[in-house]
Amino acid sequence: MAFALAAWPTAPRAGCQDAAIPWPRIWEGASAWESPNGRAIAEEQIFLHTPYTHSWQSHFYNLLARLDDGTLLNIGPFQWRYGILDSWGLYVLLVDPQGRVFSWDGVLDGNSLQAADHGMKVRAGASSFESAGSVHRWDVTVPGFSCALGFTNVLPAWMPGDGMAYYTPDAKYYYQYALPAPLAYVTGTVTVFGRTVPADGQCFYDTVECVMPLSRTNEELLSYRTFSSLGTPWQDRWFVALYRIKSHQSFGPLVFPALLVARGDSWVLTSRDISFAVLQTDRGPDPPYPYATSVAVSARQGETIVTGTFTSERPFHVMDIFARLPPLFRVVASWFLKRPVDYRSVARFTGEVTLPDGSRHRLDLEGMGEHMFSR
Repeated sequence: MAFALAAWPTAPRAGCQDAAIPWPRIWEGASAWESPNGRAIAEEQIFLHTPYTHSWQSHFYNLLARLDDGTLLNIGPFQWRYGILDSWGLYVLLVDPQGRVFSWDGVLDGNSLQAADHGMKVRAGASSFESAGSVHRWDVTVPGFSCALGFTNVLPAWMPGDGMAYYTPDAKYYYQYALPAPLAYVTGTVTVFGRTVPADGQCFYDTVECVMPLSRTNEELLSYRTFSSLGTPWQDRWFVALYRIKSHQSFGPLVFPALLVARGDSWVLTSRDISFAVLQTDRGPDPPYPYATSVAVSARQGETIVTGTFTSERPFHVMDIFARLPPLFRVVASWFLKRPVDYRSVARFTGEVTLPDGSRHRLDLEGMGEHMFSR
């Protein structure tokens, strides 16, 4: 996908009043999917900073790391804006090989907050998040946890098509998705459970900017990110991920998936044309809602074929999203939203990849699964 930067179209901004766009328009740009290797994307397309004008606007920055000792670490700063309300928050979630879980959610210190209006550079108190091209640095200090992480891209930044999913013809409501680091080396340290340990491994970093009414937020997100195990040479390491969004019913609903497969420093498959089926569900104790525990996927892109199953082997965290909201946001959201819940699990992908040369590769990868929905 060798695109010069000047040839890559800039996504329209939210609320633009130009001629109506073709609709529904979701992650357009076939060549972006079919030829992902070698694609160059400008920083301003990865990290959008659309001026706030209306509705509920949010920015999410999500890092998922699988460390070489088997620890799964998920960190995410986020910003919510609604009318005069503007708040930054942070969540930290970790599960270690012994099954111990650490979780923290809170508001970033507004008095010390500094957020750049371009790229990714956020500082608040003792925590900071910064990207400069293919090099990223996240330092986090919250009660009971701290980390100093540096991660460098193995795969360059990528977006599904042009990254934009427009929910309405006037582009007023939209969901932008980008991957500043689809696969990266991570190094550093993590301090948790009273110990400081190395944080070496592999990670995935994605980001979202979206605008929609609070009463019509997405109804479902299902995602898996899985990695090869420690001891696998880097050039032979595989990464398989599923990302699937379902919009509010009033927008269609719109459903837009992406299946991503990489090996070493190259993409193997990036497809939105996938076969998808939930094979099994389970029901959590509180809240008692069914969530997916086994999902079958398959896709073909050219002569590359991927088939397999994502399995949630061990649920370890359930979050009521309302609990994550700052108090004033929580009051406002309760007027409009159903109850959004988020189930996390240690997950596995088992399957097979057939490459254009006819070689077949059996995969058994581990990572994290997430099923978030509203009820």
